[in-house]
Amino acid sequence: MNPPVSPERSFPWQGLSEHIPVGIYVLLTQPDGQFSFLFASRRWLEMVNVELEPLQADPDLAFQAVHPHDRESFQQLRAARVAAAEPFHWQGRLLVEGDVSWVRIDSMPIPQADGCLLWASVMIDISDLKQRELELQQRQQELHRILDNLPIPLGSCRIDGDQSIVFFNRCFSETFGYELGSVPTIASWMEQAYPLPLRRRFYEDRWQRDVDAALRGDGRIPARAYRMTSRDGSRRDVLLSALVLDDLLVAVFLDISERRRAELELQLVRRRERRQRQQQQQELERKLQSSLTAAAMVHEIQQPLSTLLIGAQLALSGLEQASQPGSQPLRSLLVTQRDQAQQLQQTTEKMRALLRNVQTPHRPVNLSEVVESALLFLRRILLDAGIAVEIQATNAPCWVAGDGAQLQIAVANVLRNAREALLSAATVRPCIVVTLRRDGGALELEVADNGPGLPPGLLDPNPAVSSEATGMGVGLYVVQTTMENHGGTLRLGRSPQAGAAVILRLPALLTPPSAPSPL
Repeated sequence: MNPPVSPERSFPWQGLSEHIPVGIYVLLTQPDGQFSFLFASRRWLEMVNVELEPLQADPDLAFQAVHPHDRESFQQLRAARVAAAEPFHWQGRLLVEGDVSWVRIDSMPIPQADGCLLWASVMIDISDLKQRELELQQRQQELHRILDNLPIPLGSCRIDGDQSIVFFNRCFSETFGYELGSVPTIASWMEQAYPLPLRRRFYEDRWQRDVDAALRGDGRIPARAYRMTSRDGSRRDVLLSALVLDDLLVAVFLDISERRRAELELQLVRRRERRQRQQQQQELERKLQSSLTAAAMVHEIQQPLSTLLIGAQLALSGLEQASQPGSQPLRSLLVTQRDQAQQLQQTTEKMRALLRNVQTPHRPVNLSEVVESALLFLRRILLDAGIAVEIQATNAPCWVAGDGAQLQIAVANVLRNAREALLSAATVRPCIVVTLRRDGGALELEVADNGPGLPPGLLDPNPAVSSEATGMGVGLYVVQTTMENHGGTLRLGRSPQAGAAVILRLPALLTPPSAPSPL
């Protein structure tokens, strides 16, 4: 039997508590462990679904409302707090007529003179709060599930303290090999990501500067390149960017290792291509020099050799008509001279045939690069002559099918002839204008100067004749031969500057090639 409530322990609170939206009760515990309710508000009785009179007769009825799954822990905590005379705080579930609700109980012990404890208690319904907590947990779990399945490595850490790491997504662990528990803080992660102390110190300082700047600014850390060591010892290049969210810092790691490898490979390829172009340029210069020398030899030998041969034949004819005695030695000498001249003429004809008829593979060639290479080859002699060169050409590739070396020889020959004409005429402010343009399905390259212009005989196309006054120059023969070999034409005329104009016309490729130009 519970002891009756003494008058001095009665509480005239019933009227006051009727309007309080929380449950209030006062519990008296005796040293022998028995307890009784001295006061219970109507709200509290409703919450535990107990009437006052049955409760006074059997105080245990109040605790029958505690959910069966929480009842044992509730009883253990209550017994421990009563024995220690310490405040009792508990959150748990009530089960009343099949309905589950969440409550929080806060109870403070008030020691009595007779050794009893008076517990002033409040019970609050926190079902709505718990529901919101559960919804928040569900949203957090859903967010974690989304972040965990993102195909980009992601992690987060605390900003304050030792910057403890609170989250790694699955892609981060798969990419770098680190699990959440293996690197609890940024410092411990840095030790593994950067084993070399000097490198680690550099990245630690840079990271902290970025964090401090983000806290002072808009909370963003812009993407920076980092080279990190994975757990298996492999190195990865990443772009790391981060964002401050309340007390967390969320970082995204964009793995650019493959891109960096591709960039390095591209750099190596470009270096090889540059070396190849340099070698090709050297080979082209050698071929250009050899070809120009050969063409010059043919051209220079042809006229005096023809004169020598005609002279020998005329002299022999004269001797035969005269039939003078003692002319046999002279006749023998003239025959020998004629035979040798014919042999030399055959040799020069072979050289001419070689220049004209050698068949080389035709490949896609960028005529813009041909012009550029020819100008580069003749740059020094043009500068030394004080000749200004103006280029009026499109930047777009101008593709033709042909032999790049032969085309460059032809262009260089035209430029060289223009230079020699300007020098021979002592032109004031000598200038060469190089124009590359499209004309329907063809490409036209015009080399114009402000010199004395072409002789009248050359305006009637006869490019095999030299444009020099001495008649001993290389002439336009090589250019004409190159145009014939490429299905093009050579046209001579007068330039807008009243000088000479040489126009090379070549068929253009209708479809741009996939392979690079041989030049």
